[in-house]
Amino acid sequence: MRVRRGRTSRATVTAAGVSGLLTLLALGPALGPGFVLTYDMVFVPDQPLVARSVGLGAQLPRAVPVDAVVAVADTVLGGQVLQKLALVGALVAAGTGAGLLAGRLAARCDVGVTAASGVAAALAVWNPWVAQRLLIGHWSLLVGYAVLPWLLLVGLAARARASRAGTATLVLLTAVAALTPTGGVLAAAAALCVAPRRRQAALLAAAAVGVNAPWWVPAVLNPAVAAGDPAGVAAFALRGETAAGPLVSALGLGGIWNAQVVTPGRASVAAQVASAVVLALALAGGRRLLRAGDARSVHRLGAVAGVGLGLAVLGTLPVVGEPVLAAVVQHVPGGGLLRDAHKWLALAAPPLAVCAGLGTARVAAVLGDTQTRPGPRSAMAVACGLLAGSAGVLTVPDLASGVGGRLQPVRYPDDWRRVAAVLDDVPRADVLVVLPFQPFRAFEWNGGRTVLDPAPRWFAQDVVVEDRLTVGDVTLAGESAPADRARAALRTTDPARALADAGVTWVLVERRTPGALPRGWPGTARPVVQGRDLALYRLPGPGPARQASPSPVPVLLAYVAAAAAVSAAGVVALRGRARPR
Repeated sequence: MRVRRGRTSRATVTAAGVSGLLTLLALGPALGPGFVLTYDMVFVPDQPLVARSVGLGAQLPRAVPVDAVVAVADTVLGGQVLQKLALVGALVAAGTGAGLLAGRLAARCDVGVTAASGVAAALAVWNPWVAQRLLIGHWSLLVGYAVLPWLLLVGLAARARASRAGTATLVLLTAVAALTPTGGVLAAAAALCVAPRRRQAALLAAAAVGVNAPWWVPAVLNPAVAAGDPAGVAAFALRGETAAGPLVSALGLGGIWNAQVVTPGRASVAAQVASAVVLALALAGGRRLLRAGDARSVHRLGAVAGVGLGLAVLGTLPVVGEPVLAAVVQHVPGGGLLRDAHKWLALAAPPLAVCAGLGTARVAAVLGDTQTRPGPRSAMAVACGLLAGSAGVLTVPDLASGVGGRLQPVRYPDDWRRVAAVLDDVPRADVLVVLPFQPFRAFEWNGGRTVLDPAPRWFAQDVVVEDRLTVGDVTLAGESAPADRARAALRTTDPARALADAGVTWVLVERRTPGALPRGWPGTARPVVQGRDLALYRLPGPGPARQASPSPVPVLLAYVAAAAAVSAAGVVALRGRARPR
């Protein structure tokens, strides 16, 4: 028992230390003063808590309930601090969880705990999937990713087979990941793969439905949301980073559909060789687990990785994959979650990191067996760990210093606060349309980096922005009825009057960013704020029109169901910890 506790302590210290060091090295300048704004990562000084934050808006609830959590949390911490805590916490938690799991499995295999935990932690933090998700701004998905190693750690525990507390802990971890729809689905899939028995699997499935209810209930019931565009399956499919194709990229945890967030180093020969080395170490680690008699862990880790890899490459299969996914996206509410293929590789990353850590420890043990003294054997383990960690770093060599300096914090111009001061004194039911009418911006004050329009998170009004995405040469159909009405009004000869007739009260024009204004603008619109970066206009008209949204009663019941599932799991988990062993 003393040896086991000592090994656990070493694994904890090693995993936390390696994770923290690599996280600081990876984020670098992103931790400085200001906000990092890149693609979907948009934080503001004080995000308001409004109806759309909990799924009661006219838009698809893609950021539910995480927007509500952010709105509450940043009243205490502020947007800047909250963003940095989220990024650091997600990466450190992911690496620490992977390192702890590798350390426990290494103890069962009788190989070096320190080498296994250190390498696993390094590969969980420093890999192409993390780099590409950082650049595309999916910070909330990184939170869900951070939960996965801990789900595996609890699910593969020695006593999980008969532990109610273990099952309850899995439910609690799934609830943390369910801050976003994708995170909830990822966590539910991982939990089901490691469920000890069918009864526990059934309980986990039911609990997953409950904790994810805050986003899927409004998605199903929202009358203003249109069906997904099946063309999105091909648009968001995996892309090959080299001539080897998308499958090879997926095995190395790369292959995201957006070429703008693929770092140049991914196409190098060194990165491809390093990915092959990491994969070979993972296979060696899995083989060592099998030879140690722990087939159960191998099967469950393989199942989790297989589900992630299978979902990722499914959209690239022309006959059995892409048509099926296209039908699901078009006809099943919430099916659009499946279209971004690369995100499912999050399930494969922790098993790959853990098994590669075990493989490194096994190689160190084999080489150390030729030595006669403990000193050289320990030195061999350290050397192998450093070599394996270096291979992991080479898989994405430009992740350092804010992914090659692309994660630079900036400050919002004063015009944003001026407009917010005006809109704070008007009804929240007012409808605000943002121009240029396109979903993404490239502000000069943000270094020209692409970022989602910040207006919906800055202002409490019913903000309407363009929801049609252009991926390459393909423009996907929108999913929001208010956006469709605004788009039609902007095509008329008198856009201000047409918008007012459609129930729009305010128009915000964002300057110093690419995009054209509609013909005939501003027309009868009355300027209220005129600044270098923003201009706010008041439209004449009857006032805001009532926007279609889900009924609040089912949505409220969805939150009650989620709270009940979390509360019940928390009680069971606490009782399990309180029992004497």
